[in-house]
Amino acid sequence: MNIKELVPEKVESEINSPDHPTRRFVGFALLLAWHYNLWFLHDSFVGAQLLDDCVTQSWLIALVSAAVSFIVIAFALGRKHRLCNIPWMLWIATAAAVISTLALTLFAFSFPTDLIAYALAAVVGITNAILWVMWGELYSRTKTSFSVSYIGTTVGLVTLVCSLICFVLPTGVSSVFIALMPLAAGLLFARGATIAKDMPYPTLLPKSTANRALKPMIVVCGTTFVASVACYFLVAIIPWENLPYGEYAFTFGSIGGATLLCIIGVICGLTNDRLNIYRTFP
Repeated sequence: MNIKELVPEKVESEINSPDHPTRRFVGFALLLAWHYNLWFLHDSFVGAQLLDDCVTQSWLIALVSAAVSFIVIAFALGRKHRLCNIPWMLWIATAAAVISTLALTLFAFSFPTDLIAYALAAVVGITNAILWVMWGELYSRTKTSFSVSYIGTTVGLVTLVCSLICFVLPTGVSSVFIALMPLAAGLLFARGATIAKDMPYPTLLPKSTANRALKPMIVVCGTTFVASVACYFLVAIIPWENLPYGEYAFTFGSIGGATLLCIIGVICGLTNDRLNIYRTFP
């Protein structure tokens, strides 16, 4: 019996659709995997250890440049413009992400000055912010529902698989593999943008309504900032040399976090999202 006779045509088309929820988050998950493998893999940098001061400072520069870029992009776009409407933006940002990652991981720390590494880290942060905003615009355009069972499982699984591959690859080869992640994400974005090309962007709320959300947004951002500072301060005061696996502990931490995401996603999927993330925390 033909398999098509067993699967209804509508169900089959939904499963095979590139916009199916199980595939929709793969590109965005590759951006997250790019970040975690670049900055937390034990041998992603040729000529420098993961916890060398120059690598740590490069990571902080990448974080700051990404945060500043988000703010600049928001003010530059305003309420009427979209990054996705700039045809060359995706490929310029993707190419810059790939090239800066390759240069940062393979060559940057072999120079007598760390300024080159810092400049490349800033490019990594800026391109990361641009690609994040573009994915956000695409998801809003396609009215994507961020179900934990879909996004948790997809992000966790993609990050876990990429981390395990990088973990077993030799130094240098893993760097190239990491640099290809934003390229793969860009190709998936282009495919999703083609599907959504005729979909309108959602209508924004009136400015007066949006202004009322400013105070809760500031509270959430402030709370997140304090929690992040507390977490990273805790990590910073622990002598990493005394950890059982040294700098490998950070790699294992990324792998463990990805595994936990998979577990949470599966739990929420099996319970039809009744057991959401807020009920799982306690």
